[in-house]
Amino acid sequence: MNNYKKSNYAINKIRKGIVYRNADGSILEVTYEKIAAENPNFTAADFEKLKQLSDQLYHEEEKSDNLQAHYVKASLDEFNSNICASTLSTEDELILKESENLFVEKFQKAIDTLLTPIQKKRLYLNCFRKMSIREIAKIEGTHYTVVAESIRRAKKKLKNYLINF
Repeated sequence: MNNYKKSNYAINKIRKGIVYRNADGSILEVTYEKIAAENPNFTAADFEKLKQLSDQLYHEEEKSDNLQAHYVKASLDEFNSNICASTLSTEDELILKESENLFVEKFQKAIDTLLTPIQKKRLYLNCFRKMSIREIAKIEGTHYTVVAESIRRAKKKLKNYLINF
């Protein structure tokens, strides 16, 4: 943790928005205002949950980075050295693949085009409002298995989209 102040976790923690480091080292900050401008159903509470989740993920990344690095004894030209070997986190690989703005834009488009209005509503209530499937079914006046299957199919569509992204 020598460079704690420069870590993704520290930067994300002190900023108002959610930050992402691009492959070139530049920082992209996604704020509530940016998301809400394109998605009027997105609330400040939803953003706060995402912000907390990003803080948690960056914290876990920070801890795992310290645990992932390990030393391998190697001999180079008859000199013994310690070489540190570590792997990129999945998040860093995704950032290298595409900038976060483009990803968010494409993912939002996938939600809009792949999911039915009912699937979007149910997925939103379940994932962001933390309502149970039974609660959603009760509000809609339908059986909980119908809601569960709808959410399962919506997640499967989005998962397939992300796998092929």
